[in-house]
Amino acid sequence: MKRVRIDRLSLTAILAAMVCLLLAVPSARGQGFTLQVTERTNGFVEANLFNLLNGADHPGFLMQDPGPGGLPNALTFTTPAGLVQGDLVLLEPGGGYSDLIRWNANNATLVFYSDIETNDLPPFDSADIGLPGASYPNVFSVTETGLFGQPYSERGPNGYVYVPAVGQPGSDPNNPLNQPTYIIISDVPEPGTVALVGLSLVGALAVIRRKK
Repeated sequence: MKRVRIDRLSLTAILAAMVCLLLAVPSARGQGFTLQVTERTNGFVEANLFNLLNGADHPGFLMQDPGPGGLPNALTFTTPAGLVQGDLVLLEPGGGYSDLIRWNANNATLVFYSDIETNDLPPFDSADIGLPGASYPNVFSVTETGLFGQPYSERGPNGYVYVPAVGQPGSDPNNPLNQPTYIIISDVPEPGTVALVGLSLVGALAVIRRKK
């Protein structure tokens, strides 16, 4: 057998190449994105809670929703392509519909609908146009909670942190082991909670990233 001699410089180069290969494996698999959406096109400016995609500004716009029973001037956000089509219904803790979040596969969008109650007064948020008259067959329901460490209350902030299972609305079939995280903010926080919400938001996003 022919003996091969490896000097120290060559060994260092081989180890460095192995490290680069190991670091490249998670990148090849891909990481689930984080999308934060609010009831407004540009978010809750007073609470510094903006619409964000992976931490970058991601404002919504108004357009005709192409989904079942879709309404005109619906609050719409772009999403990565290939997500599972369907509807997520947000229910109030006492019962009743609060919001509907829709993923449309044909144009890679997320649509935010918010119900209008009889006692609601203007000015209304961009999503406050009522709910669509029909839904996708793939529909999933959750109950609203308080957000960013705050209990559910009329003062807010309320909504839901949604991490879909494979096949559920908004899930990514191409990345089954690392699904997206959707932070859905449906109620405006009171001015007195702004500072607390801001600090809690930083902590919540750090925890989500750590879990991933």
